[in-house]
Amino acid sequence: MRVSLNKIALIEKLIFNSNSLNTEEKALFESYKILDSDFELDIENQKKTVDLILKSGRRELKQEINEVYNNLFHPNSKNVLKSRILNIFSK
Repeated sequence: MRVSLNKIALIEKLIFNSNSLNTEEKALFESYKILDSDFELDIENQKKTVDLILKSGRRELKQEINEVYNNLFHPNSKNVLKSRILNIFSK
């Protein structure tokens, strides 16, 4: 299991900053390419996984922002914070 965790860490380092690989990591990367026929597929799958996680996080954040907006700026809302915010942006 430790080998697979190291492999995932190496793949993530490649995805996020491929220029930061040291000599040992570069050699490990090359050996994985030679010895592991699924290594390229593993890289692509990890890229897709990271992309989905980022998209999910953005979607959740957008939903939270919309909830706050709807709570603050609902037509029937008589909120002090709402009036302060509107006052700030009316200047």
